[in-house]
Amino acid sequence: MKTQTRYRGKALVFLVLFGIAGFGLNESVTTIADTDISVTPTPRPNAQLEGYCRFDPGSDLFFNLPAFKDPAWKKGEEYVFQSGASYSAGVTSKRYIIQLPKVTQEYETYNFKIDKFNPNGIVFRDGSEIESIQACGCVQTGGSGRHTWKDYVNPQGDNSDRLYHGVVLLPPPSQIKVVQKPGQAPLKYSPFLKGAVRIGDLANWLSGGGRIVFSTNAHLVLGYEDDDYPDNGYWGHDDGNNNQCQHLGGAVIEISVKNPG
Repeated sequence: MKTQTRYRGKALVFLVLFGIAGFGLNESVTTIADTDISVTPTPRPNAQLEGYCRFDPGSDLFFNLPAFKDPAWKKGEEYVFQSGASYSAGVTSKRYIIQLPKVTQEYETYNFKIDKFNPNGIVFRDGSEIESIQACGCVQTGGSGRHTWKDYVNPQGDNSDRLYHGVVLLPPPSQIKVVQKPGQAPLKYSPFLKGAVRIGDLANWLSGGGRIVFSTNAHLVLGYEDDDYPDNGYWGHDDGNNNQCQHLGGAVIEISVKNPG
């Protein structure tokens, strides 16, 4: 049960871009237990780009940020777009940015048209990989109490050991291959949402040389750990417990997908 106070207001969020992490070539296959729990802190976003996450309405720079001019950003609505692409040796890599991922429901499947280049959403095919994922920003978690906003990747406060993290829902083990670099710790699953991996854990694991390889067609599915969804969102900004959301706006994700052919 939540214990935080609600202060409704205009949602303000920011566009953030992230670098792409590489993969190691040495690999072994491992089976992952659903009971593994996250403990590893997630690195901060690239220092050059971290400014796009900032919440600083008193600054002239704030009103010049690219995201401030975006209609979806102003309305506090989710906005998805392809931010880049590359093609090499029969492999296509696409980068997507998701502003304000939905946190008022357990999961969202990205199977809807994004643009003319992605009419079927964010798609994985047989042989596709998640190249990298990064995120920053905060979420209004509702409830009662003085501070209601929490970091989307590394939340602090009551119940944050099991709640309030952004996650990626992975397909069943029969539909993916989880490839672990020799000496690398196993990928850790969410203790709250079965089959999901916290974005911070996945970002760390991929940057350490791990790989997620799909063996069937699928769409990206993002989720959020909570036990009460309707009052979540991006309204009424506050600094959160221990100032975890001071100068941070709403959550933003960048994911890079590598597809064969």
